[in-house]
Amino acid sequence: MRPHRSSTHRGNPSGPGAGTDRTRSGGKVVPVGRSTEGWRRDDVAQTPTLLTGASLTIPTSASRTPRPAAVDPVAGATMTVAPATPGATRETMPLRGVAGALDDAFDALGVRLPSTGLQRSAVPIDARWLGGVENAQEVRGAALVDLEGALPPGLRGTLLRNGPGRFDRGGERVPHWFDGDGGILRVTLDGRGAATTDYRFVRSKAYVDDEAAGRFTHPAFGYLPEGSPARRSLLRAKNPANTHIVAFGDRLLALYEGARPTALDAHTLDTVGEVDLGALGSSECFTAHPHTDADGRTFGFTYQPGPGGGASVVELGAGGEIERKVRLPGLKAPPHDFISAGPFLVFVESPTVTNALPALVGLRAISDGLGWNARGKTRIHVIDKSTLDVVVTGNAPPFSSAHFGGGRLEDDGTISFVAFIPDDNDPAGQSMARFSRGERTEVGGRPTRLHVDPKTGDIVGRVVLADERVEWPAEDPRDAGDGGPSLWCATQSSTSGYFDGYARLDRVSGIVDRAALRDGVFGNEPVVVVDADDPSRRWLVTVQYDSRADRSEFVVYDADALAKGAHYRGALPAVVPFGFHGSFVPAAR
Repeated sequence: MRPHRSSTHRGNPSGPGAGTDRTRSGGKVVPVGRSTEGWRRDDVAQTPTLLTGASLTIPTSASRTPRPAAVDPVAGATMTVAPATPGATRETMPLRGVAGALDDAFDALGVRLPSTGLQRSAVPIDARWLGGVENAQEVRGAALVDLEGALPPGLRGTLLRNGPGRFDRGGERVPHWFDGDGGILRVTLDGRGAATTDYRFVRSKAYVDDEAAGRFTHPAFGYLPEGSPARRSLLRAKNPANTHIVAFGDRLLALYEGARPTALDAHTLDTVGEVDLGALGSSECFTAHPHTDADGRTFGFTYQPGPGGGASVVELGAGGEIERKVRLPGLKAPPHDFISAGPFLVFVESPTVTNALPALVGLRAISDGLGWNARGKTRIHVIDKSTLDVVVTGNAPPFSSAHFGGGRLEDDGTISFVAFIPDDNDPAGQSMARFSRGERTEVGGRPTRLHVDPKTGDIVGRVVLADERVEWPAEDPRDAGDGGPSLWCATQSSTSGYFDGYARLDRVSGIVDRAALRDGVFGNEPVVVVDADDPSRRWLVTVQYDSRADRSEFVVYDADALAKGAHYRGALPAVVPFGFHGSFVPAAR
């Protein structure tokens, strides 16, 4: 979540895909470390495993690992976690240059700080979604197993999804969901009722270092490794490449907004390495949310942290290279997402506060330095697509929205789009950290249609479309950049610990159709796909986690009849952890 989450992208990735802490038991794939005594993390070997061309044996209720008596779900009991206990000094890869000299000096002085990783000692049975926040297993060329219905013949192409897939190493767990190593799911649909799946980790520099060391060795958004301040410095922060995956010809880009894109081979999913897209500076970061309009143009932005840095608006060519790049003056806190609306781009800059110094010197994680300025203003930057220049910057009362959807230019001349505004502002994503530790939390926000005057940058209209938690907007790719009448979103009920439904959101009437998931089933971001044979039909494609069967499922809904339930469900060969964003690449005609 890129080309926008719900966009159709160029390219035709296909071919085989290569593990980690799941094995087969009792006729199903279960995480190593689960036992009849409850969910706990055991000391298990970290040796990668691989499923090759496997078919999944669907478990029966008799074959599932029994659970102990459930704790009171209303009480919201949480997983008990404690900082990982630092062990004896271990062999560590040497640092080079100034960092190496500082590391040696700290070691000589005996300065060695503990890891901020967690050890799991107990897990509440009501935190059923946690099975979707466990280490993934790599898969190559395995078939889906039909559970319900049949795949539509007009659904031809490739679903790509990205998200954190590795949370535990060497007996400790990263404390924030955002810190998991990126893993790419690919589901290839042939239009004849067959589908194959691949799952591969993005082998970043940090991933390779961690594999060699048998533990986490790089600082991340919410994590600091054991070692000297030099080893824990933000300057060594890893690029987990875990947020979105987009296709440009034979190249895939795994995106993470705090670093450069990571290129993957579109056929094998092998990691090629970080790329500069032809115009990125050595430490310049690229958005995790580029947007591709219906006319094929792709826009994004870059950000150079530190003194003298700043943001730039960019347009990408068909091969994923930056073709135009214009400075965006005044943008101090780059957003996670932005809006494409007719002739304009809109950047909504919330009043976040960043104190990076403790992270630079290795004393705190960068997430600890992010805060909210309740007295600040939300700044709205309106950009002309034709020149990429700023038209105007307006101010609004403070609000935040992780994602936006449905941007378009209205007949009255205003720019309208849908934001998802929470009651609480959480720039460090701590609600997602709590979710990944088993704490019941609220995600998403109220869908709210905003109207902006492109001459002043002021918000001149505001309509709340639904009084409930909604997130991850997807749209018909034919409407991208000129918002259509509907968005499709994930929803969270008041009793669920994570997303447990989908809704079609009319930009005027609010929620007009919805699908509620079965008890114990949790959803991901949806993607809208146009039927290749009948363009009047649209499909909502997603991946869900069924906690009762401990399996992930590839699920297809009729996008215009959600209330009918799933049109198709197929079991994936191994559990795929909850992800962030993805895209669909239609098959070549």
